[in-house]
Amino acid sequence: MKYKLILLVLVLACISSTLKAQANFIIPVNSTAGPAIGGATVNLTCLSGGCGVSTYTVLSDSNGNAQFVNVTAGRYTVLISGSRIVPYQYTLDVPLTAAGTTNTIASGTAVLGTSLIASGACATAVTVVATGVAVTDNIMADFNADPTGVVGYQPSANGILTIIKYPTLNNVNFKVCNNTGAGITPGAITLNWRVVR
Repeated sequence: MKYKLILLVLVLACISSTLKAQANFIIPVNSTAGPAIGGATVNLTCLSGGCGVSTYTVLSDSNGNAQFVNVTAGRYTVLISGSRIVPYQYTLDVPLTAAGTTNTIASGTAVLGTSLIASGACATAVTVVATGVAVTDNIMADFNADPTGVVGYQPSANGILTIIKYPTLNNVNFKVCNNTGAGITPGAITLNWRVVR
């Protein structure tokens, strides 16, 4: 079975003293049916801009990520192909990027659950779609309001609920765990989250 590809947001990030003529980025390779496609061949072929290297070739990993390192700024044709996919081609501009620049990959909110969490247990993970997020990313997350007046997050000699955050491919996940000695039915909490590279 051959998969048709869905084009995801290209991620650019680089570090330099002023402007950097090279960039590091990931091109996620996913099918329209959702699964990541490992082993796909992703070719970048220089069209203009003094690219230096005329062609870059990377295979996508088991998470569907094709990671490019030190690609010279310029215009490229991207061709994604493989035995299990219909070839897909598009044009990509790799720009000069300011030193120390980070790019937001995805951001949003996550509404945590309000069902009883038994002592020594965790609630079901809250999963939010975050296109472009890789398993190697770090999630920044904060409460969208003061949580210290909300049941489960109030200061207590017996402890409070703990929020565990972790990425999966194209998702961010939040799990609330109860490390106290009694069950807790938490109040409503919303998190603001962001992933940058």
